[in-house]
Amino acid sequence: MKENKLTPGSNMRWESSRMILPEHREMWLRHQKEDRMKFRPVWDEQQLEEFSRRLQDALVSGSTVTLHVFDPYAEIKMRGKILHLDALNKTIKMKAGGGIQYVGVQDIMDVET
Repeated sequence: MKENKLTPGSNMRWESSRMILPEHREMWLRHQKEDRMKFRPVWDEQQLEEFSRRLQDALVSGSTVTLHVFDPYAEIKMRGKILHLDALNKTIKMKAGGGIQYVGVQDIMDVET
């Protein structure tokens, strides 16, 4: 077998199969990212009431909770204390991560008390 100058001991014919056009690489990377993407679940009334009860209990008792927050590409957990539940705007104000955070109710995946 004849060696080429690109890679010692390899065959030029097989080396060309490893090359990829930049446009194809970008498309492939975008496809990989979309494959890992998650979708927001649709909760039934019973599950929403359970989340609401846990959040209300944590607000009244002042206990620390962990919220699992929706993100299409990552798992986000926020640990802190509930400061305010805004039913009108459907947001939760909590002290977490050294500051004040606002979380939309539709973004809650789970509530751990």
